[in-house]
Amino acid sequence: MSEAGKDAHLAARLEKAKEPKAPTVTALIPTYNRAHYVVQAVDSVLGQSRPVDEIIVVDDGSTDNTAEVLGRYGSRIRYIWRENGEAAAARNLGIREAKGDYIALLDSDDLWKPDKMKLQMKLLAEHPGIDFLFSDYSNFSDEADNEAPEIKNQEIHDYLAANAPNLTEIFDCLLVENVIPTSTVVFRKSCLERTGYFDEGLPPVEDFDLWLRAARVCRFGFVNAVVTKRRRHSGNLINQWTKLNMVYAGILVKTLNSVANLTGKSRKNLSGKIAQVHYDLGSCFLKERNFAKAYEYLRQPAGNCWNPKWLVKLMVSAALRKLPPPAKKESK
Repeated sequence: MSEAGKDAHLAARLEKAKEPKAPTVTALIPTYNRAHYVVQAVDSVLGQSRPVDEIIVVDDGSTDNTAEVLGRYGSRIRYIWRENGEAAAARNLGIREAKGDYIALLDSDDLWKPDKMKLQMKLLAEHPGIDFLFSDYSNFSDEADNEAPEIKNQEIHDYLAANAPNLTEIFDCLLVENVIPTSTVVFRKSCLERTGYFDEGLPPVEDFDLWLRAARVCRFGFVNAVVTKRRRHSGNLINQWTKLNMVYAGILVKTLNSVANLTGKSRKNLSGKIAQVHYDLGSCFLKERNFAKAYEYLRQPAGNCWNPKWLVKLMVSAALRKLPPPAKKESK
């Protein structure tokens, strides 16, 4: 090779070295006793048109044949077993073990559509300042498929679509409705240095708690497409309505009391949401004739949300709160 050729070759190598490296992605799947479902989840990751760089499955102490079925994947996945705890702890372990620049979350009963990572990484490449990305999703069951988008609030959806690369109002959107499905989320791992990890003391809505914290300090983006299919079945945590909303109310109150620099709009929205959740919980406990619990929530309005129906329920629960709650029926 001539000297000129060598110089040109060296210049090309140096220029290539200056090019930014493509970010790496770790797909993280926590699972517990879902051997059949987790295989489908892993397959949906392996079938991506834009492959991920690493797949970590954290087995949260399964007692079924999860280890056996996952063993068939060999080196294509990293399998980590831990003593049974909570999904938040399993996710945190997986995040700490992950080598990727980005973490892509997937619950073991959900599925990614084939172009999920391709669409999301395209937006991240076009807007590298995004820390936290999510998308739309559809619900399905073992009996029926469904492709309909699940972000139903038209005003919020229009905002997400119109401001996809930089959702500066995502905190207030979340106060109206949790529009961030966990299995669509991709986030920069280093972002957790600012937000902290999943709070392991807040099941089953520790994801919502992290979204709220991240919304205060991270840049959010949105891909306006259904990229994930969320499976509906009897084991969904969303079926635990009372437990979910009690923890949800606690997260909202904690946020109101701990975030000093909330805007007037955000503080008003947050107070109103707390009032609504307290009212819903109080109404539920009143219907169950657990008057003490009903009174506990109905007496804690936030904001100017009093109405005649609330006052009647508050007076009834106050008058009867000394009565013991009905005995729980034993399951046969």
